[in-house]
Amino acid sequence: MIEENGQNLSGGQKQRLALARFFYSPKPIAFVDEGTSALDAETARQVTKQFLNDPDMTLIEVSHHLDAQLKGAYDQVINLGA
Repeated sequence: MIEENGQNLSGGQKQRLALARFFYSPKPIAFVDEGTSALDAETARQVTKQFLNDPDMTLIEVSHHLDAQLKGAYDQVINLGA
């Protein structure tokens, strides 16, 4: 049972639920702010690939951990760090 406001869910479970809601009812633009930060590396990679492989969607992603294997799949990457 999920408690009120998901109080008994972990951060990763909450992220998975939010992502599932998005993919169930896709939008033309996805703004994702650290959307996979609580997921393990492989699951995060799979979710990101799902976003990147949709030709009808624009993805704007904020992340402190850009997956080097997927960097080439983005149309543009803006690095604000040093």
